[in-house]
Amino acid sequence: GQIWAVRESGNFLHRVNHAPVQLTSGAIMYFDPLPDKDGRKLYAVAGFRRGELDRYDGQTSTFVPYLGGISAGDLTFSKDGKWVAYVSYPDGILWKSNADGSEKLQLSSSSLDALLPRWSPDGKEIAFYSNQPGKPSRIYLVSADGGAPRELISDAESQQPQADPVWS
Repeated sequence: GQIWAVRESGNFLHRVNHAPVQLTSGAIMYFDPLPDKDGRKLYAVAGFRRGELDRYDGQTSTFVPYLGGISAGDLTFSKDGKWVAYVSYPDGILWKSNADGSEKLQLSSSSLDALLPRWSPDGKEIAFYSNQPGKPSRIYLVSADGGAPRELISDAESQQPQADPVWS
């Protein structure tokens, strides 16, 4: 979500440093960068990742905020329906709470940028994957009671990207 630049050419008097230079940083993500005609300006679409948890109220036929309308997504319920796991945005942290939002427990750090959590059939673990910059995506497991997430398949075992965990 950030924009980087690489100088393509120099001239006789100036050597060119081809090392990438980061032009943007922070929570705003940038997409579709496009230089202007003279190459002096750069235009891009900017935005924040945001998800809003809503539930459908059949009595009023409307959507109402769920879990206080927090900025989150990738919601998944435990098999017994008593617990939820979700990813807060824009920080990408995996959380678990009761279905009513109480007993909230952080299960990962923002350095992992969790995606698509999935409860184990016995409700004891949650699998998710992470897209860390500069690394292939990896699937992690974390105890539903908390603790450090661990890689399911390490870099030493596979350099292939891993995504969208599913229990069988």
